[in-house]
Amino acid sequence: MPVLTAIDVLGVQRYIFATNRLRDIAAASWLVDWAVGEDGALKEVKARPKDILFAGGGNALLLFDTLSDAKEFAEQYSRQLYLKAPDLEVALVHREYESDRLARALQVIQKELVFKKLSRKPSTPLLGISVNANCSQTGLAAVTTENGIPISRRIQIYNECWNKLAKKWKSLLDNTENVSFPTELDKLGRTHGDTSFLAVVHIDGNQIGQKLQDWFKKVVAENISDQGLIEKYRIISESLDEAATLALKAVVQRIYQAIEYDEKGKPIIRDSRSSIEIRLQKEQGKICLPIRPILLGGDDITFVCDARLAHDAIATALRTYEAQCKDVPELYPLSSCAGAALIHTHSPFIRGYETAERLCSRAKQKAREKQEKDRSYLDWHIGLLRPGESLEEAYDRQYKTKEHDLSCRPYAFTKEIEPDSWDWFENTLLGTGQHGLRSSVWMESRNKIKALPSLARHNVKILEQTLASWQAINPNLNFPSPIKNTGFKNTHTPLIDAVELIDIYMNLNHTASKKPDRKERES
Repeated sequence: MPVLTAIDVLGVQRYIFATNRLRDIAAASWLVDWAVGEDGALKEVKARPKDILFAGGGNALLLFDTLSDAKEFAEQYSRQLYLKAPDLEVALVHREYESDRLARALQVIQKELVFKKLSRKPSTPLLGISVNANCSQTGLAAVTTENGIPISRRIQIYNECWNKLAKKWKSLLDNTENVSFPTELDKLGRTHGDTSFLAVVHIDGNQIGQKLQDWFKKVVAENISDQGLIEKYRIISESLDEAATLALKAVVQRIYQAIEYDEKGKPIIRDSRSSIEIRLQKEQGKICLPIRPILLGGDDITFVCDARLAHDAIATALRTYEAQCKDVPELYPLSSCAGAALIHTHSPFIRGYETAERLCSRAKQKAREKQEKDRSYLDWHIGLLRPGESLEEAYDRQYKTKEHDLSCRPYAFTKEIEPDSWDWFENTLLGTGQHGLRSSVWMESRNKIKALPSLARHNVKILEQTLASWQAINPNLNFPSPIKNTGFKNTHTPLIDAVELIDIYMNLNHTASKKPDRKERES
């Protein structure tokens, strides 16, 4: 009887963000992909699966002829992980099924996998016995030293796989031989001598699991053969991977196209609407892009970048993602939600990622509440949450009063002129148009811009009265519709969101882009 095997890598985020060194994070991400990659651990075991339905993003679905074949694979596979990916844990489930009943098996095995993860006995290794030195990065027991500094076996493995990592992201750098992804946080675009922020960004597709479940029900109802299901499932999984890859590639190419050179020939990215600029550094003769991909698989994308580029990068990724899979009716229309944690450069990565993940979930929740499950949303938070504080508690503390909501986050990707529309927010409220906060009228009164959050926190009447007094001197000082005169629509205002971003948000549509010539590339 044929067997379906499901693999799920556990604790991916904690494994990847166990250290704050960017090169270790990138190496850990490569190991997660290797663990479920067709050219990774699945290929290196002798007892290979008969077929691979899906492999990527920390998950895999495999087919075997018999249960004994599946168990032999599991034995060799777990041994391979122990040797080459220390501390990486997986949940693995086998399920036998009758011929032409694969769709039903796919439905059931997902539930069994969840039960397996919840009921498993966690690993409790006794590390560090008779060892008197801890790893400087992970805190685990040290096994060797790196430049005289104690490191654990995990870091040792990261260093060994570093050379293989460059191939993973090569496809994102097509026709960009003079640039590379940075290996250090200090080369991610930060400005020395100034407060530096980076963004940890998590993007997740909307309703992908539900769409697959609906398709499985259709397959069962129509008695589609196993072979037909396998072929279609492979198309769906490849389409999802391609959609995510194209979205991330669009971000990388957009940042590359924004690079220009200053009067000294140094690479730089400028925002023509403001004084914001990012001075880029070089590594091994190549320009370091202010972005580093971390995870890419299925409908998940995670990357870190200079905080000034985060919102533009997310908008590019979401719009590109929405345009994919038009010829795959089981998936289309595609949409996704994103969360961005804007944190200090040397803040703990794991806390930044956890915040980004919660923000993404909050964006999805808003889509469900507004019955817009196929609409993309973006949410962000500046700074780390207090220890033990939930995202909702932080939001209520900073943006809630008895009568009003002082934020319109998450923002929807819609063309409607609404305070929670991202298109209106970035192009109108944060724009250089007549009433935009970056217009000449408002930028000449920056002290008034900085006063808006405290005025909004009092109440609508105080803000309205203050604005009227300003207009007595300068009649052109106003907000764009639909928040004209008051700054509020109903009980919501986007003003505080805008003021928080006004000095850090770059829109790459407004960069004075200049392609590098040969001399500049060689300099």
